[in-house]
Amino acid sequence: SLARAVNAKYRKQLVELYNEMQAYRPGDSPNDGIEQRILKHVALDLISVDDAPDSHRMILNHYNTAKVASERVAALALLNRCSAHERREVLEQVYQQWHPHLSGYANYLRLISGGTRDDVFDMIEFEKSRSTFDVTQPTWARALFLPMALNNKKVWTDQGIRWVKDTVVWLASINDYTASRLLNVFQHCNNLRPTLRPKVQAALEQILAQVPKSVSPTIHGQAKAYLGKRK
Repeated sequence: SLARAVNAKYRKQLVELYNEMQAYRPGDSPNDGIEQRILKHVALDLISVDDAPDSHRMILNHYNTAKVASERVAALALLNRCSAHERREVLEQVYQQWHPHLSGYANYLRLISGGTRDDVFDMIEFEKSRSTFDVTQPTWARALFLPMALNNKKVWTDQGIRWVKDTVVWLASINDYTASRLLNVFQHCNNLRPTLRPKVQAALEQILAQVPKSVSPTIHGQAKAYLGKRK
């Protein structure tokens, strides 16, 4: 809401600032122009919150003209939060280019899990099913699942709570370290607002029932502790 208010009042000035930073040409060192790149991204983040076609074009231009990897990743993160019709097509092209590389693939997976469109959970499930994804590869597992714990727009929905529960149960016997870090999102369940508290408590009860100590003492004990159970 704050970002939309800033956009509504200062969009023209933000676009001017972005264009000024876009025209800046740093030297040969990757360290040159860091402040300008950060400022440019902040401006574009505030510009694109309106989810308008002009903003979509700016995001895509930002991606296509980026000189360093961090700018490409930042632009793609904004793209995956907007309704641009090119969004899925561009992300698929990125997958094809980045998945052969360990860190590139991890960056791509983080982008997917950080999305805020209604299809984000379907996209995560699709990535899980790809032949290139290996859940036992810790870097990729963390990249695909853990960003959702910070994705406040989607994780605190009925679908998000259910996804966390199902993913923790599935991961518990495969990689309980990643499962444990994902489960951390429920650690303050008893202090959540009344509309969320019973849903998260119910999810934790299901995790307790479906992940016994024999499968993962870590996850079982964690869920019990978050519920406030002593025995």
